[in-house]
Amino acid sequence: MEPDLAKVDALCQAHGYPDQARSLLRDVTAELSVSGVRSVVLSGSGSRGELIYAESSSGLRWFSDLDLTVVADSLPAEQVASIEKRIAELEQRQLAIGAPTFHIDVDFTSSDAWQRPRRDFQAWETREQGWILFGEDLRGLIQVDVDSRTCVQSSLNRLWQLLLYLPEGVLRGQPSTQDREVFHYILDRAALDFPLWLLLEEGKLVAGFAGRLQFIEQHGSELANPVFEIGDLLDLVRNATQGRAAPGTERNLSDHYDEVLQWYVPMLQRSLARSEIQHDNLPETLAQEHAKIYPAIGLRRNLWELKLALEIAAGGKPLAALRWFGTAKQAKITGFLWAMHSAARNILADRPEPASAWLQRATADMHGLWPKNDLLTRDGDLTDSWVEQRLRFFDFVVQFYRGLAVKRSYYEFVLGINRS
Repeated sequence: MEPDLAKVDALCQAHGYPDQARSLLRDVTAELSVSGVRSVVLSGSGSRGELIYAESSSGLRWFSDLDLTVVADSLPAEQVASIEKRIAELEQRQLAIGAPTFHIDVDFTSSDAWQRPRRDFQAWETREQGWILFGEDLRGLIQVDVDSRTCVQSSLNRLWQLLLYLPEGVLRGQPSTQDREVFHYILDRAALDFPLWLLLEEGKLVAGFAGRLQFIEQHGSELANPVFEIGDLLDLVRNATQGRAAPGTERNLSDHYDEVLQWYVPMLQRSLARSEIQHDNLPETLAQEHAKIYPAIGLRRNLWELKLALEIAAGGKPLAALRWFGTAKQAKITGFLWAMHSAARNILADRPEPASAWLQRATADMHGLWPKNDLLTRDGDLTDSWVEQRLRFFDFVVQFYRGLAVKRSYYEFVLGINRS
């Protein structure tokens, strides 16, 4: 029996999505709407009417990803694997047309897990603006009390998205048109996290990119602070909003990269009330202040890290395992990402000495994060070494965050890895 896709059609009509977008959303929803599924919920930019795509001769080029949750209590693991395989095929079909930033992110969860108390802003936004594509409307069952630290961590994690999507051609001085479009789009997306970071620390829950921009425009005087001018943040956000909507707009890529990265320093200065935070000491400050920035990890995560520590110890490195277990890994990950971006900025500016120094810092951080892997940065071309460290990070991260294992093939596609 064909699933009822009227709710998909209603979404597209409400937000003015074109027929090709409607077709893809219908195909995705049809694959997820199987027996045993209580609800399929679209969240993120898709549910808010903020998807980004562009017409091309080969079809609709998507830049935005799709975030979906499937609530089901009785789906066997083999059926989930089969669904994920078909969703991956739809993703590959679309990636052949559009930008590598497109991804179909599907989270399968039980009714019990759906109702567990949450601390992240994304859960609140899903409750407020998620769109039911199939089945029951379970949004009212979401229990959420937003912790601003989850948003700060999410914003800092955006640094790994910048790492993933920084095209190698940009570093080598030979970017394609798509390279430029993709990296401008990702830089604008990172910039649009700063208003959320600011507002949550002020206790303001505002959904959507457009909603947060409008709120700051209307209430800027109430948000004044001694670290930066609200007008400067508004300029950044307005430019990012316009740029995200038109990724092909011609801009200077290096200047754009510098501008977005520089904003992490004043945002952290404001959050930690520490004016002495500078570009060069940002990783050390995060390590010192990690409890104020990152939410505490739960017991299950602690047990998982203990298991990994025992694996490291079994490799003949008991002291390294002990140090690893006691490391503030969220801060260490951000330190690695910051060092990689600092190295990339210096490579782009043709400053080999600071680029090399930052790359060595990234190498040391990665060794601290994953001491069982002793791969060192090789001598020679700085860009080759940078690319090597990036590959190492994404090998590490899908092991460290078990939920990301399903994204391995997508990461490999973006990074141009062929393991066949």
